[in-house]
Amino acid sequence: MIIIKKILPGIGILTLGAVMIAVFKAFPSVTDALYTNGIFTILRVIYDFTIGYIPFAFIYIVFPVLIYFLLRTAIEKIRKEGLLLLLASLFNFIAIFFFLFYLFWGFNYYASSVSERMELHNLKLNGEYLKSELSTQYDVLIEKRLLLSIDSILVIPIDKRKQEKGIRNALESVLAQLKYSTKGRVRVRELIPGILMRLRTSGIYIPYVFEGHFDSSIHPLQWNNTLAHEMAHGYGVTDEGECNFLAYLVCSKIDDVYIQYSAEMSYYRYLARAVIRYDGEYYNSFREGLDFRILSDLDQINVYLNKYKELMPIARDKIYDNYLKAHGVEDGIVSYDRMVELIAAYRAKQ
Repeated sequence: MIIIKKILPGIGILTLGAVMIAVFKAFPSVTDALYTNGIFTILRVIYDFTIGYIPFAFIYIVFPVLIYFLLRTAIEKIRKEGLLLLLASLFNFIAIFFFLFYLFWGFNYYASSVSERMELHNLKLNGEYLKSELSTQYDVLIEKRLLLSIDSILVIPIDKRKQEKGIRNALESVLAQLKYSTKGRVRVRELIPGILMRLRTSGIYIPYVFEGHFDSSIHPLQWNNTLAHEMAHGYGVTDEGECNFLAYLVCSKIDDVYIQYSAEMSYYRYLARAVIRYDGEYYNSFREGLDFRILSDLDQINVYLNKYKELMPIARDKIYDNYLKAHGVEDGIVSYDRMVELIAAYRAKQ
């Protein structure tokens, strides 16, 4: 009986969360107005204009403090109340942990998607389209690359703060047209080298600290797109493919050849992956004819990507794939590749 009383707060919180999910899932327009442009925006603004001003990632404070609090509480609970009551407290903590995930960001999964707001229709892209688009995209890529007038992309100095501000302004302009609230000032923080790359990801948005993050060891050409992708998450966009699409849409239009080239390179790499799945031999043959500068940039990106050994890749992909599918992303981890379909749908509508 004592255990039941102890876990009642956790049960109540989980029940409230389940009811809110059911309502938001049934009425996306309510989610848009009440949560995405309401509760979420208020929380976003409060954070951005207070803690958001600190000059480093807030996760560096939150994570150690949380670990210390959990360990201290666990030791005290075991000493004073025993293991059983510790498990009850742990249950309540997990319930709060999940509820805060949804309150701080997760309910956005049940809002109207970017595709719906832009009225983009799903297109089934066949192999011939992909091959043709790859050739066209290469022409765009080499045109941008030649404008940079250098052999190695790594010698170009990057003003990260300036680019972050420029990308934020451009992204907010696009999102405002899609009826997203752009109040606030989403930050994307740089993390120590390898901390994310060992999980085979260049960036991550952490709802509990209202900030996006990117691994400082990623190739410079990936920086702009990763920043725009995670920043889109920060404004309430949940679908990974849509964040990739928005990153391309924003970065390819900014009046900076380097940022434009990085956007076109990102799109080229997703196209190449799609073509490889359809006809690997064709892509290998196509790649042999690429300009040496493009080949060098592609090889450099791969070197950066393979700099750190992956941790539990199979388990990681399985967990993340199931997480995405549980939140309505039917394609799971493959949803990142939807960027190619969304660009095709966008251009068809244009």
